[in-house]
Amino acid sequence: MKHFKDEDPIVFGYAREVLPTITYLNLQKKELTTLPSWIRLANNLEILYLTGNQLTNLPEWIGELTHLKRLYIADNQLETLPDSMKQLTHLTELGLCANQLTQLPHWLGDLQFLEELDVSDNQLTNLPETIGENTNLEVLYLSGNQLSDIPLSLKKLKKINTLDLRSNQFISLPAWLFTLHPTMSVNYRNRYKWNAISVYGNPGKFKKNCE
Repeated sequence: MKHFKDEDPIVFGYAREVLPTITYLNLQKKELTTLPSWIRLANNLEILYLTGNQLTNLPEWIGELTHLKRLYIADNQLETLPDSMKQLTHLTELGLCANQLTQLPHWLGDLQFLEELDVSDNQLTNLPETIGENTNLEVLYLSGNQLSDIPLSLKKLKKINTLDLRSNQFISLPAWLFTLHPTMSVNYRNRYKWNAISVYGNPGKFKKNCE
């Protein structure tokens, strides 16, 4: 499928037949600067990989892919996300690491089935309070940003068991953060760890009984 082009009538005709039947599409590292419009015909897609391209924005029609459960757009150049993505309410995994996002949209809280969110290595300075509405969230990657504060709404994330806060600007962290899940330990090493809060690379000197 990497050779599909909108201006090719034969291939595009073929796409109209085949794309509505597929549930998985891998377009990693295809040097895409924009998403080809034929993707919107794959309206039964459940898994879409767009990692490692040169995308600076996403088209509004991506919100038409309402069957998506896993969407990976890591290692691109996205600065914002289209509002139409709030229609992707079946998403369980959303990968947005290594982009240029400076903020997350408030509608993120509408993605009620989201279990894993990766926004590491962006330029985030804060998180929206609505992230607390993602009550099915289990894994949250926030490393490599400019965060210095945790919204109180994170208290609602009772299912979270892995929280990566490495390499941010945290001087202190609220004590309740360390009691969200009974199995979470505190990870002080510069590596990712499951079932832990990872705090390496922040200016604060954290202890297990954090302030």
